Amino acid sequence: MEEKDIVLTGFYNARLNSWQELQLNHSLPSEQTVKDSYEGNAYTKGEEAWYIYNRSAQLGKIISSNWGRADEWVKNAQQEGYAIGNVAEVEAIAYFEEANKKGHLAFVEYVNSDGSFIVSEMPSPKILNWRLIQPQSSITFIYL
Repeated sequence: MEEKDIVLTGFYNARLNSWQELQLNHSLPSEQTVKDSYEGNAYTKGEEAWYIYNRSAQLGKIISSNWGRADEWVKNAQQEGYAIGNVAEVEAIAYFEEANKKGHLAFVEYVNSDGSFIVSEMPSPKILNWRLIQPQSSITFIYL
């Protein structure tokens, strides 16, 4: 780990501290991103896809509001010309393949020197969380 790497101690973290916030290359999720909607967002309010759409829009990255469930995002994004891969990049969408087949989505906010990365996500309706994730083969990234 290097000096500028972000380390989170809990599995879920409700917020970053001020030093961690300064390490990000872009703004934190805004009130509009977390509680309201950006124009064109047709996903269910407060759910993970809704948050990812809003976070992308906040940063000027417009994505489709018709990619469906989390487990359909990689295929649908690819069909629209987005590159996919297995290496985390800032401002990429992370798709976590899970045993229940539904999967999970998160937004890559920061990448550490060892390849671990920080995501913001809404794993529960209207609850913003931050997590530190270690690289793993079951994660696919959609590069915006």
